[in-house]
Amino acid sequence: MPIVKLRSFRAWLARHHVSALGGGAALGVIRTAFSVGEWLAPHLAGRLGQAIWFRVPPAPPVAKRNRGLAPGTPLKISLHGRPLQAFTWGAGPVVLLMHGWSGWWQQLSVYVEPLVAAGFRVVTWDAPSHGESAPGRYGPHYSSIADLVDALAVVTEQVGPVEAIVAHSAGSMAAGVAIAAGQVSPKRVVFVSPSVTGEDHITYLTKHLGWGRRTARLVQRYADQRHGIRMADYNVPQLIAESTYDLPEALFISDADDYEVPTDSAARLAEHWPGAQVVLTHGFDHFRVLWAPPTIEQAVDFLAGKAVSPSPAVQHG
Repeated sequence: MPIVKLRSFRAWLARHHVSALGGGAALGVIRTAFSVGEWLAPHLAGRLGQAIWFRVPPAPPVAKRNRGLAPGTPLKISLHGRPLQAFTWGAGPVVLLMHGWSGWWQQLSVYVEPLVAAGFRVVTWDAPSHGESAPGRYGPHYSSIADLVDALAVVTEQVGPVEAIVAHSAGSMAAGVAIAAGQVSPKRVVFVSPSVTGEDHITYLTKHLGWGRRTARLVQRYADQRHGIRMADYNVPQLIAESTYDLPEALFISDADDYEVPTDSAARLAEHWPGAQVVLTHGFDHFRVLWAPPTIEQAVDFLAGKAVSPSPAVQHG
């Protein structure tokens, strides 16, 4: 196939990334393309799969992201000379709020006011190539967990000692990697819908996009060759098990109807995290559990040092 056609198809995939992961006609085209590529052009399929994996779809307009929170104080924070959009509210011990892959800080804005009322200073930001932040190490519209880890490190350096972290999805993976390496040392963490291994993400994309075994294997090979991304570097349960640093108290909340990460992710992580509490909810899915009032209440209580008690909407794991 001529190079120009390959580039055109790659551009088409990029434009339809959001609808492809959500469903619709674009998903059918992409699944067919990967099915054919698995047998006729596996290396091309691997390169295209790797491009999709690292691409960050555009965020919705700011007006649609705003959940009515009063504006915070902007923070001047940059990563490798590229600015991150970051804000802070309140005063007291610092709590960091971390969004997940292809997310934005407003997804956790519902936690700001309750945490400020509980006596915390809240800090949140858009990761590189996410929301309103500048591009990361891979250029516009592309990123990786490595970018999220680096952003956490530079924010921590800027704001001082971190009391706690609330993270969602891949934000939990980035926080877990940093904690295992001793890059950040919070006293408590709350991970909601935690993504805990790179293999889980590959499994999700393989199933959703119709990758074959060769395609999935080559996607990982190209990720390593081009970006130095190895699955073992993002196996959080294993990293935590091998860590020599003190671990924070932890609360993991996941939903039985999560469609993006395995529902046993929190339990698998807790097996290697001494004293971690696991709460399993029902009927919320990957995102709605983040915004569910019982989740917010339990997260704030836990960070404030109060006992976490189950509500009618949740069950303890």
